[in-house]
Amino acid sequence: MTDFKIAKINLSEKENALLTPILTSYSPIATFSNTFEALQAIKSEPTLFWFLVVPQNALPLNAMQLSDYLSDHHIIHFAFIIGAAPQDQNPALRHIAYIEAPFQEAFILKTIRQITEQDSTATAEKTYALNYLKEVSDNDEAFIIKSLTMFIDSVSERILKIEDLLPHADAAALTEIREIAHSIKPSFDMVENIKGKNICHTICYEAKDEEINNYVVDLRLTYDGIKKAIHHDWPQI
Repeated sequence: MTDFKIAKINLSEKENALLTPILTSYSPIATFSNTFEALQAIKSEPTLFWFLVVPQNALPLNAMQLSDYLSDHHIIHFAFIIGAAPQDQNPALRHIAYIEAPFQEAFILKTIRQITEQDSTATAEKTYALNYLKEVSDNDEAFIIKSLTMFIDSVSERILKIEDLLPHADAAALTEIREIAHSIKPSFDMVENIKGKNICHTICYEAKDEEINNYVVDLRLTYDGIKKAIHHDWPQI
């Protein structure tokens, strides 16, 4: 078991029955009857609660209002929102996933595992490497900094574009998502992150339409891990 908790807020009897066995297999759970009660508890122990599981229309704060507040204050790591993703999903908030019954246990646990492992190893393990950049620049630090800055900015912009397309994922949008993923591949190659490169390849060539959302979440988490490591190593970026 882990040393963090998952906040489970105002779930229906059916949602409780389906989700509790999944969540308790990974972490202790704290159950709250409403979002205000949860907010007070989470604020009192901000390092203890890492994940939210909350219905989209929870009260008195709905899921997005609660997630926005906790994310803005760097308290919560990720929110699973029960419900269909709205057409006007907030593009500024990215550490969320919409889930619906019967709930995909593999996706939920994979997301939790990735975030917890990423947080505990981001500064201890290299999520990127500079061998290629050092070789092509003759170890020019200014060139390396410029390239890493370009990686952070350009990949962020393209992943945001993908995430904006997901709520409107008709055939044209899915084609565009695959094309954007293809265009990002060389960026992960540049920083020698094989996982990011492989996710892009999978989105572009192998993923079924209904699988793309899960791979996009995986891509976002991988990018965020690289960005965190770069900022740790290069505070000036």
